[in-house]
Amino acid sequence: MKKEFKIGLIIGVVVIGVAIAVFVTRSNNSVEERALDQVAIAEPNLPLLDINAPAPMFDMNSTTALPTSTAIDDANTTSLPALPSTATTSDSTVFEQSQPIQTQRFHVIHRGDTLSSISQKYYGSVKYITKIYEANKDVIKNKNILKPGVKIVIPE
Repeated sequence: MKKEFKIGLIIGVVVIGVAIAVFVTRSNNSVEERALDQVAIAEPNLPLLDINAPAPMFDMNSTTALPTSTAIDDANTTSLPALPSTATTSDSTVFEQSQPIQTQRFHVIHRGDTLSSISQKYYGSVKYITKIYEANKDVIKNKNILKPGVKIVIPE
């Protein structure tokens, strides 16, 4: 081989090696992380949310109410009129329910979640993947690809 060809080949290999090293060592920012970074720059006063935090569990049929607090001064409580009692007679009729109330559980998909990990978390076994997929066919297009932020139903 000619000397110029060898030098050009060596320079080309070095440039490609440097390019590969730069791309491999660069942090892998997903689209969601870059969007959060842009929001944090544009709106610095907003609190940042941890995308790796566990998903909150919501029970739509829960009887517990969310805590609400209203600040009322002692001066305002004395000026409030007393409300008339609406319960004049007590109705002690008990109704029996023919079917038990079915509660629905939800899960918000986070980065790295799979149907098998969700099945393991809620059922203790990975054999309920198809059950979760069938209940959420409208939001899950592919069993193997789950988009972060999507809210899915966890069937009973």
